[in-house]
Amino acid sequence: MVSITGKVVNYWTGNPVANVTVNLSGHLVNTDSNGEYSIDGIFPANYTVQVTHRDYEPLQFPLNLTVENRYSIEAIRIKPIFKAL
Repeated sequence: MVSITGKVVNYWTGNPVANVTVNLSGHLVNTDSNGEYSIDGIFPANYTVQVTHRDYEPLQFPLNLTVENRYSIEAIRIKPIFKAL
């Protein structure tokens, strides 16, 4: 089995973003107040990661987990949606 941990941050400021949904091909988790998340008990495989938050642009990327291990994913940087006043 595989475990992954990571963090989601604001693209421009680098500040952590809370309550972001990280979807690893159907394995859903939300980031905590520090922008951190953890997904445990998945099998080595090729996955699609989708990152969503109502105030940020959605992001999607492939992730290849090749061996049973614990992975630490590089910070995911998401861009805020700028809304007209």
